[in-house]
Amino acid sequence: MTRYAALLAALAAVAAQAVGLVGPFQFDDWRVIVDDPAVHSLAGWWTDQPGLRPLLKLSYALNWIASPAPFGFHLVNLLLHALASALVVHLAAASRFVAAGPAVPLLAGLLFALHPLQTEAVTYISGRSASLAAVLVLAATLAHARARPWLAALAFAAAVAAKETAIVLPLALLAWDRWAAAEPRVSPGTLRRLAPSLLVALLALIAIAATPVYGWLAQVSAETRSLADNLLSQIDAWSYLLARAALVGPPSIDPEIAPAHGWTAGLALRGALLAAAASGVWRLGRNRPWWRFALVWLAVGLLPTNSLIPRLDVVNERAFYLAGAGLWMAVAAELAALRRAAVAAAVLGVLAVATPLRCLDYRSEVALWTATSRTSPGKARVWNNLGYALQLDGRRDAAADAYRRALALEPGHAKAAANLRDLGTDGAACCTGVP
Repeated sequence: MTRYAALLAALAAVAAQAVGLVGPFQFDDWRVIVDDPAVHSLAGWWTDQPGLRPLLKLSYALNWIASPAPFGFHLVNLLLHALASALVVHLAAASRFVAAGPAVPLLAGLLFALHPLQTEAVTYISGRSASLAAVLVLAATLAHARARPWLAALAFAAAVAAKETAIVLPLALLAWDRWAAAEPRVSPGTLRRLAPSLLVALLALIAIAATPVYGWLAQVSAETRSLADNLLSQIDAWSYLLARAALVGPPSIDPEIAPAHGWTAGLALRGALLAAAASGVWRLGRNRPWWRFALVWLAVGLLPTNSLIPRLDVVNERAFYLAGAGLWMAVAAELAALRRAAVAAAVLGVLAVATPLRCLDYRSEVALWTATSRTSPGKARVWNNLGYALQLDGRRDAAADAYRRALALEPGHAKAAANLRDLGTDGAACCTGVP
C-alpha cells in the first residue's frame, strides 16, 4: 500500500505544479544560471571548484548541457518535488504516526505535494537549492529510520553539497528517534547509528570553513544586521511562514517584512502569541507525539535560515519546503484521527486549486512581479523588478511608472534610478499605478 500511496502523491505533485513548466527564467535564475559560465559546461563547473553548492551547480550544468531552455530546468524541479512527496509518504509509513490511522502516509504525501507554499521551491528554478537538498535530507532520514546509517551518511553528504543548510540533519534525526520512530527512544545505540552522519557534519564544517566563498558570505552576513536584530526579525518571519502554511494571506516571492531594530509593542505581542502557540503545540504533543515532532523538525529545519544568522532577506517561502514536512505529517495524523474523509477531501481540494493558481504567477516575469507588487506594495525592490520586467517586455511607460514607484518608496534606490535614466526620462513625474 505504501508504494501506491507514494506513487499517488508523486502524481499529485506533478499535476499540481505542471502549470509551471511553461515559465521562463526568473529573478536570480539569470544570475546563477543564465549568466554564470560555471554552470554552462562540465569544464566550467570543475574550474569553479571548490565553490558554493557543488552538487546543485552540477545539476544546473547537466541541465544546461542537455538544453539551455528553461523547460528542462523546470522538468527536473518538478521531478524532484514528486520524489520528495513520495519520500514523505515512506517516512510517514515508517513512523509511529500510523497509529492515528492507515491513511496517514498518503495524507502526509498529498499535503506536502499540493500545498501552494511549496511553489517557490519547485516552479522558481533557483528554488532547486531547497528541493534538491530536501530530497536528499528526506532520503537520509528514511535510511536512518530503516537502520542504514552509512546510506544515511552518504545522502547527508550529498545534501550538504546541494545546500549547506542541510548540515542540521543530525538534529533532525534525533528528533525522529525521539518522537517519530516506531520505537521512540534516544539511547547509546541511537548515537552509534548517528556516528557516520556526525562524521559527515564535521567534515562538512571543515570544508565550508576552507572554502573562500563561505568566508565572504559570513562577512556579508555579519554586515547585514546584528544577531539580536535578526533574532527579533524572526518573530515576523516565523509568523509569516506559519500564516501562509495555514493559507492565511497570499504567497509572495519577495515578502514585505522589514528587519526589526529593537522591541516594539506590536512585535512583543506577536512574539508572545507565537510563544503561546508553540507552548500549546508542545502540550498537545503529550498524547499526540506528531505535534512535538512537527515543532522540533520545524525549528531544526529553519535553524540555518531563520534564527541567529543574518541573511539579506528576512524570510523566503522556500525555506519552509523541508522544514514543513513534519507539520504535514502532523496534520495528516490529525486528519486521520478525525476519521472524517470529507474534511480531508475538502482540505486537499482547496490545496489542489490554490497551487496551480499560484503557479500561474510564474508564467512570465511581468506576471510574477505584478502579483508580487500586490502582496508587497511597499517594497522598492519589487517595483524595480517589475519595472525591469516591463521594460524587457517593451512596455516603457509602464516600466518608468514602476521605477518611479520604487524611488518614491526608497529615494536612494540606485538600480531604479539607473534603470529610469536608461529609459531616457528624468523621472520627474510620479504616477499612481502600473497597468
